[in-house]
Amino acid sequence: MKKILLTTLFALVAAYTWAITVKVNGLYYEIDGRLATLVRYTSEETKYTGDITIPATVSYSSKIYKVTAIGKDAFSWCDITSVSIPNSVISIGNYAFGSCTMLTEVKIPDSVTEIGTGLFYDCTGLTSAVLSKNLTAIPDFTFDGCENLTTCEIPNKVTRIGEDAFRHTKITKLEIPNTVTYIGRSAFIDCDNLTSIVIPNSVTEMGTNVFNSCEGVKSITISNNLTEIPKYTFASATGLAEIVTIPSSISFIGEGAFEGYPLDEIIFLPTVPPTIQKGSYSNTFPDGIKIYVPKASLEAYKAHDNYATYTILSIEDDLPKCATPVITKSGDKWTLECETEGVTYTLKEEVKFFELTGANEVSCNPMLYLYVYANKNGMCQSLPALLKCAISSASSNGDVDGNGTVNIADVTKLVNIILKKDN
Repeated sequence: MKKILLTTLFALVAAYTWAITVKVNGLYYEIDGRLATLVRYTSEETKYTGDITIPATVSYSSKIYKVTAIGKDAFSWCDITSVSIPNSVISIGNYAFGSCTMLTEVKIPDSVTEIGTGLFYDCTGLTSAVLSKNLTAIPDFTFDGCENLTTCEIPNKVTRIGEDAFRHTKITKLEIPNTVTYIGRSAFIDCDNLTSIVIPNSVTEMGTNVFNSCEGVKSITISNNLTEIPKYTFASATGLAEIVTIPSSISFIGEGAFEGYPLDEIIFLPTVPPTIQKGSYSNTFPDGIKIYVPKASLEAYKAHDNYATYTILSIEDDLPKCATPVITKSGDKWTLECETEGVTYTLKEEVKFFELTGANEVSCNPMLYLYVYANKNGMCQSLPALLKCAISSASSNGDVDGNGTVNIADVTKLVNIILKKDN
């Protein structure tokens, strides 16, 4: 019995002696086995300051330890002005750099696959941040209160953006990758310098207030796979200059989702009128707003109690339509013009190999049919302009790419020529 107790005691002592905190070159580490985690200073007198370079390895008591982590609160409230993080680090703990107000730039190496909550919380001096390309989530409060942050790219592997992740920052450009499926509550609230919001179709769920008080936003594009627009999502977007389109997938719009909407028109694509949550102190849309809906659903919208104070109109009959584009040839290029200013173009192509040349005759006459549509926010898509091009005359015997055979690659080449992608 005594032997068992002694063995257990020695094991506990051994475990304890391996998990110790040491100071090496002014930084504190918790060493365990052959790994080291950079940890918080021990007192106000030993707070970290100035330019910090974290080594990939540290030596202590004649042994080498690999630095693989930065612990929670490690640098919080420190007057550090810069930090260099080695590629040996794979994780960074909660609030590790919280309230480091003198930190202006930071780069998280691609070796890091996980960061904790509030990593740069209230770093008011931070202007630029580069995140690891291998992050799959931006946790809650990551840049919350970084009031001077203007530049930060969201990595392409991220699937989740947490609550208040970019709250009250000055980011000017937002590109949410099409890997993101969830955006948390108030993730981009008070981002006044944003001018455009594009929620990719990968996003299927959002919290409330995500883009509340983004007063500089001029245009909003909403995911086609959202079914709800939660409370106050786009409230106080008073700078909107382009009419918003509600995707056909939306069935519910929360209280105040568009409170303060500055335009007098909006487009609804759902064939079944979405439920609009009414609030005691806020309006989701201003009374009298013109809502353009599918013609087949016009009466359903008019009969719905939620839409009694709005003017319901038909998309097909009442929404202005873009002018049909004009296609002209100049040399070996085709150019597009449209009487409606500020349009963008979409194209649809098809190949027809046979055509009727008489009442009882069919001829083989391969043709490329290119349909060009003009589009503009707040207007119906135009009727198509049609360009027909005989494949056989596009180049010698239809061999557009010059490889000696005529096949689908020649069609692709021809389309690219028309789109000015190839010469």
